[in-house]
Amino acid sequence: EITGVDPTYVKILPRDFLVNDDADPPEDATPVIFNDGTNTGVSVEDTDQELIATVNIPYRTTATEVTIWGSNTTKTVEVYEMNINANGKTSVGSGTTDGAAISITNTIATSVNYLMIKILVSSTNHRIWGGTVTLTQP
Repeated sequence: EITGVDPTYVKILPRDFLVNDDADPPEDATPVIFNDGTNTGVSVEDTDQELIATVNIPYRTTATEVTIWGSNTTKTVEVYEMNINANGKTSVGSGTTDGAAISITNTIATSVNYLMIKILVSSTNHRIWGGTVTLTQP
């Protein structure tokens, strides 16, 4: 049995996003911006950057789907399994920022693995609102 506040999913919040190193932002720039005006969400400062979220897979669960919502629903989402003790990544699925469930290779929690979710936003005007990782019991 899964217990906890959100036993069947993990929320991906705006604070969970980083940008990759595909562009060098100006020295005084904030790499990830949370817009709190009329067009809310997380955005990048350079069109060459992508947004990346890392998500823990809770003990005794399996990650089965990822969902990402954004202002532009056609942006590519790539999902990878990674490890805290080794270099490299393994693709487990891909989809878009349209809020539809992205089926991923069932990824069972281990003591070292997690998911990396990369969003190819391609514009400083594209906003990402967040997402979820669906969990089941193995």
